[in-house]
Amino acid sequence: MSFQVQEDDCLHLLLRSSAAALESCLAVAGPGDSIVLLGTAVFLLIEPGVWPESGQIPRVFLHSADIKAHGLDRFEQIAEFPTVSEQELVDLVCRHRHCLSWK
Repeated sequence: MSFQVQEDDCLHLLLRSSAAALESCLAVAGPGDSIVLLGTAVFLLIEPGVWPESGQIPRVFLHSADIKAHGLDRFEQIAEFPTVSEQELVDLVCRHRHCLSWK
């Protein structure tokens, strides 16, 4: 997968299924930023009402191993977002100037 990311964009790593962490992350994320859902944070995609309905949401990527591990690959919402492997996650981290983790 080829990512087109600007050097000054920020990568946000959301590590837990926490609506508060997602809200904090979205409050500071800029339009050119990216978010990767890792661990239990992948459950946020199927939780109703946690994602804003309008406005600019940064690019969202899903960690493929966590989607599989939690059995979420059967949900239609998941197919709307690109997934990243371990190596692609490393590539994303390396291509961003800043990286923030959210719990």
